[in-house]
Amino acid sequence: GRLALKGLRVGLFDWELDKGEHRLRLGHLFPNPLPEIWYVRCSHPLCREADRLRRVVKEYNLEFIVFDSVGYACDGPPEGAEQAMRYFQSLRTLGQVGSLHIAHVRGAQEGGDLRPFGSVFWANSARSTWNIKPASREAEEGRLQVALHHRKYNMTGRMRSVGFEL
Repeated sequence: GRLALKGLRVGLFDWELDKGEHRLRLGHLFPNPLPEIWYVRCSHPLCREADRLRRVVKEYNLEFIVFDSVGYACDGPPEGAEQAMRYFQSLRTLGQVGSLHIAHVRGAQEGGDLRPFGSVFWANSARSTWNIKPASREAEEGRLQVALHHRKYNMTGRMRSVGFEL
């Protein structure tokens, strides 16, 4: 939303919810003005959606895309290295566009939040990974505090953790 309000052309490629649900959530985060974000519902793995999504990127001249969620965009179990590699190969066919890929982490295991769930290639293929966690277990009604931790960095040094209140 913030990128769109700064003038970037942003898209949301979604495998989980629907346009109405995302519109409602966006309105809660940005009541006025509502940022313009191009929503695309996806129902097949990224490797099968890539041609259609490449056309969307070109038609709307998208500069940044959010992919929600990586596990659902796989063409098989995310634990397999083949799925992670095929996902990133398909992603590269979309052209030079910035992107954010939302993925789940391994829950209760020690260090489970250090990497995305599945094959090590999810972390290895990404240029940078961040982990988002609740800042505390006790939240005020209607407010959520989250902390973002930089877990992997290829092109930059490690960035400091940051917090937000929603």
